[in-house]
Amino acid sequence: MPVFSFKKFDIQQDKAAMKVGTDAVILGAFSDISNQPQTILDVGAGTGILALMLAQRCGAEIIDAIEIDDAAYLECVDNFENSPWGYRLFCYHGDFAELVEDSEYGYDLIISNPPFYLNQHFAENESRTTARFADKLQPEFFFSCAADLLTETGTVQIIVPEVDHPVWVNAAKKAELQLRHRMIIYPMPGKAAKRTVLQFGFDAVAVTESELTVEESRGNYTAQYREATKDFHPKF
Repeated sequence: MPVFSFKKFDIQQDKAAMKVGTDAVILGAFSDISNQPQTILDVGAGTGILALMLAQRCGAEIIDAIEIDDAAYLECVDNFENSPWGYRLFCYHGDFAELVEDSEYGYDLIISNPPFYLNQHFAENESRTTARFADKLQPEFFFSCAADLLTETGTVQIIVPEVDHPVWVNAAKKAELQLRHRMIIYPMPGKAAKRTVLQFGFDAVAVTESELTVEESRGNYTAQYREATKDFHPKF
């Protein structure tokens, strides 16, 4: 599917290795913006879906993204320019560490749907490997860079496989980032959790937890999921 149409913007995705998926939609819709972020960074932007969803959800003056893959970067730029919020959106082409060196300001929200599958199977091509596998964006590297760019009251929010979430939590601690909230995501009732949304900040607080079940049955989405994505998803 070369184009995925949301209610207020389109995602061109014929070049990017990773297409629009439920993980990104969940993170974009459920991410906490209660601190009213004015500067946002999407790390490993791919098509730019997270930055675009946040541009729709809030009035942040600066929404940046960074993408290392050539094809995905070009597609992200196109999606930004063709959206209603192009004047607030900018995509850097390069490595996360390069942005740390070059950035002139911090971010109130750093968001990422980071590479998965730590030290597991290899994907079928280099672009898909870059997009899916954490050898290109190791947890400790990610949080080290994020901590350098995060404002004092900012948050880092990511979605990762449930089985790997302790790895990401421990890596965050090494960068002095504390877990604040964990949302456990179940694909259907009675099924094991597959993903977890994690929120981090510099201040230590009591960790809260919530749950999301995506579907009641195949193709039948829960009321919770529909409510959170109704402003985006064309079917709702």
